[in-house]
This record gives sequence, C-alpha cells and structure tokens, in this order.
Amino acid sequence: MGDRNNIKITYSNGQGVYLYSHWGGSELREIVADALETSGRVTDESYFARVLFSRMIAHELHQETGYGIAPYVVDQDASNKMIHVDYTKAEALTGWVPQVDYRYEGE
Repeated sequence: MGDRNNIKITYSNGQGVYLYSHWGGSELREIVADALETSGRVTDESYFARVLFSRMIAHELHQETGYGIAPYVVDQDASNKMIHVDYTKAEALTGWVPQVDYRYEGE
C-alpha cells in the first residue's frame, strides 16, 4: 500500500526528472501550488526542483525511504494524478513561470 505519486519536471531543454513520494502522494498538489506562490526561485528550473523536493521531505530529512528522484516514473497510484511542471512552455509573457498540469496522464 501507500499513497504514491510523482511530480514530473520537464526542463526547457526537454529533459526531465521525477520526484517521487511513496506515502505523501496526495499532498503533492498542495506542495506544488504553495511553492509556486511562495518561492522566489520558480523561474530557475534547477533551484525550483530542489525547492519542491525539499518541501516534500521537510519533515523526514533523515529517512532513507519514502522518497526518490529518477529519470522515469517510479511508481504511481491510480487514485493520484501525476503533477507536471513544464518549463518547455514557460515564456516571457508568463515571466518564465512553468506551466503546471495537476492531472497529468503521462506520455
């Protein structure tokens, strides 16, 4: 069992990374939405990826299980929709803020 979900981050060069949560998957939507509103690093792809992962693990810094980072989907519960933070669709009109899809179905 679990509450598995991923945040897919697609960088402006088209490469991507997945941030995985085994037990907090249903909380990822709120984590992303809050980070978009409160982080000063949203327009910086690599920093924002770190911001998101840091917020995911904030209460469990010393745990060795429950979270992961991979270039592929680690695991996904059907009841959770993956979140896609897409920098390929960021543009000057949006201040280089990524497009976010909270109900991403994947490729």
